[in-house]
Amino acid sequence: MKKIIFIILLISFLACGKEDQDVEFEKILSTYKEILVAREEHQDTSIANKKVLEILSKDGYTEPSFRAELNVIINKDKGKFIMLLESLRTSLSNDYKLEKTRYDSLEAKNKHRNIKDSLGLYK
Repeated sequence: MKKIIFIILLISFLACGKEDQDVEFEKILSTYKEILVAREEHQDTSIANKKVLEILSKDGYTEPSFRAELNVIINKDKGKFIMLLESLRTSLSNDYKLEKTRYDSLEAKNKHRNIKDSLGLYK
């Protein structure tokens, strides 16, 4: 009976540890994605660097601590790091498609409005 309780406790403990790792992994993923977007949005490196530091601070990191967390993932499990990059690529691609759809929709509305304006339908 004690063995069964021990096994159940051990499995519960390991499951909680895995869940904590997944939460930390998602946090790193989200932070890294924000950093990539900030670097892309701000071509001026001084502005981008400031934005990156704000993102890191908001998420509870310093630059060295964030790099250390990434290095742990890379050194501990290269497969997980590749998964991180693939997940980021997919997420950024989906975000880009969504933004492009929104832009195209606004562009079409503006074009339609310009046609109506030229026909005098909004006056």
